[in-house]
Amino acid sequence: MITVNENGFVSAIDLHSKLEIGTRFDTWISRMFSYGFTENKDYIAIAQKRATAQGNITTYKDYLLSKDTAKEIAMIQRSV
Repeated sequence: MITVNENGFVSAIDLHSKLEIGTRFDTWISRMFSYGFTENKDYIAIAQKRATAQGNITTYKDYLLSKDTAKEIAMIQRSV
């Protein structure tokens, strides 16, 4: 099950994982956005920090997708 946060958004990284996409996240999300989704309407780009296995801190980009956008992407993937 895909988690929707309290504001009604879905993490693109979580969606990518739940759909079991074999393509790298950054390549996949760029391809999904080429279908005509609009930033700040259909999704919001965010930067987050996390620790690596070596203990270093790295910054990565995630996207908060509206529920409708997440649904459309899942339908494009035909894997749900």
